[in-house]
Amino acid sequence: MDSRARNCLRHHAGFWMALLVNYFNGNRRARHLLRRAERRWKATE
Repeated sequence: MDSRARNCLRHHAGFWMALLVNYFNGNRRARHLLRRAERRWKATE
C-alpha cells in the first residue's frame, strides 16, 4: 500500500470516528429528552 492510500485511510478513519462519537452523543441527548418527555406524560395522566 502506498503512502497516499494510507493517508486517505487515516483521514477516513478519523472521519468515521468523529461520526460515531457524534452519533453516540446525539443518542444520549435524544434518550435524555425522551426520558423527560415520558416523565411529563406520566405527570399528565
